[in-house]
Amino acid sequence: GALGLPIPALLRIRPIPGQLQKVAEILRGMPEIVECDRITGGDCFIARAYVKTVGDLERLIDKLIPWAMTNTSIIQSSPVERRLPPIAARRR
Repeated sequence: GALGLPIPALLRIRPIPGQLQKVAEILRGMPEIVECDRITGGDCFIARAYVKTVGDLERLIDKLIPWAMTNTSIIQSSPVERRLPPIAARRR
């Protein structure tokens, strides 16, 4: 919000057959996408985006539509902020 991008969203992305690398390339070129992971399951990618308006989110999705199906969720809140995983004590 402080950066003028008050709408965070998660996008689950399923490229059409044969377009996985093309979709990854498109995602890398989108400055609104701040994080993206390739995942297992029905979708291939999950990406976190920050946009100024819902219209901006729609335009972002529209860039992917020729190459992939998307399922988007606007983030309401984050009860657990990003943190490091616990590090087990070394045994001696």
